[in-house]
Order: sequence, then structure tokens, then C-alpha cells
Amino acid sequence: MVHLREGVKLMNKIIVIAAFCCFIFPCVSEEPATPCLLGSSSTPLLASTAERIQNILLAVEQIDGIILKPGESFSFNETVGERTLAAGFLSAPAIVHAKLQDVVGGGICQVSSTLFNAVLLSDLKIVERHRHHTPINYLPLGMDATISWGTKDFRFKNTSPGRIKIVGRVTDKTVNFEIYGETALQDELRLETEIIESPSLLPEEESEPGLEIALYRVRLKKGKIIAREFIHRDFYPARTIQK
Repeated sequence: MVHLREGVKLMNKIIVIAAFCCFIFPCVSEEPATPCLLGSSSTPLLASTAERIQNILLAVEQIDGIILKPGESFSFNETVGERTLAAGFLSAPAIVHAKLQDVVGGGICQVSSTLFNAVLLSDLKIVERHRHHTPINYLPLGMDATISWGTKDFRFKNTSPGRIKIVGRVTDKTVNFEIYGETALQDELRLETEIIESPSLLPEEESEPGLEIALYRVRLKKGKIIAREFIHRDFYPARTIQK
């Protein structure tokens, strides 16, 4: 479930709360083997090209319906496969070494990033995750998960007591993932980030500050925080804006 980001700035630290939140859902899925919605995530397609949307559709189709038994792991690269023209993927914009370039399969990092958030809100264990070279525009800082064939993967493990099922879909406006399980979560979950800005080393030039982002998974019972789990820390160095 998506919530608008709220920021509280203290000196050079910005605490972002309730960027994504998952409540305890009743077990009412139409799938009898996995009736409980554990967590979900949705991201906007914004001004995506037809080629980018085609790539996203192909990746989501490969993931939709995957079932993992307790202890089994999911690999994005193994599931989606190599992004080639022969596999139906098209050339579309993607971030490559901090620059936007057309590559075959461009755009599917939005699929891995959306799934990453659904996994976190389903209380599952992240095994491998990488950030983009530069911040992306469809998720808050620290909540993305980039992938690259042969070098960077997104992997997670089913640490729930029962089987889980991944349900993915693409609408004309959003990319969506829901994860169902056999047993409902006992706690409400939400994601929070703490962002610390550091000034540019060249303040006389037009530049962007350095950013250090810490992501946490927060557990709540009846609206009260009972635990705060550190997930990862990202760092984007200060940089001069190229004109």
C-alpha cells in the first residue's frame, strides 16, 4: 500500500516516514493454497515509452504466479532470463554508469524495484540488492533495486512458515506486485528512510549535495512501534551538475 512521503528535516538529516506501509490483511485471497495477502507495492509508469512498457510487461509476466516453498530463494535474473531481442525485449532508456542510455531491456529495473518493496513489506529476507548509480524518479531514495544480467541480481528468500505466491500486473499507469502466503503477518510493517545531506566540495559551482540514505523496516502493533530493523545504507556522492 503506497503512502505519500512525509519529511522532517533536522539540521542536515531528513527523516522520511511512511513512504510505504503494509497493514495486516484478512486472508481472503481466491487462491486457497495462499489465502493471505502479506504485502504489496505499486509504482507509477510516468512518461514511459511503448518500448519500456513492453520490457516491463515481459519481465512481470515471467514473475507472475511464481510460488516459493519455505526456505526457497528467488533470483530476478534466473526468473526473467537474459534480456535479448530474441526474447522479445526492446531497446529503451536505462541508467548506465550514471547516464541515461538506450539498452535492450531498458526499464525493467522498475520491476525489480517494485518487487523489492513488496518483499520487504511481506517480511521476507533480502539476499542481494543493488542501488542505481543515480536516484530514480518512481520510488523514494533508498527503495530501489537495480539489476544487470551477469553482474547484479535481486534475490530474496522465503522466510515465512509456508508457501508464498507472487502476483504481478501492469496497468496503463502502474507496475504492481502482491505477495500472498499461507499465514497472515502478525505485525504491521512500514518502511522508513533517514537521509543525511553533505555539501558539495565545490560550493561555488552549481551542484547537488551528497546523500547518505539508511532504510529501515519498522514493525508496529496497534499503531505503536515495537521494532526497527536496519535494511541497508546507500551513498550518492556530491556532484557538479553538467550543463
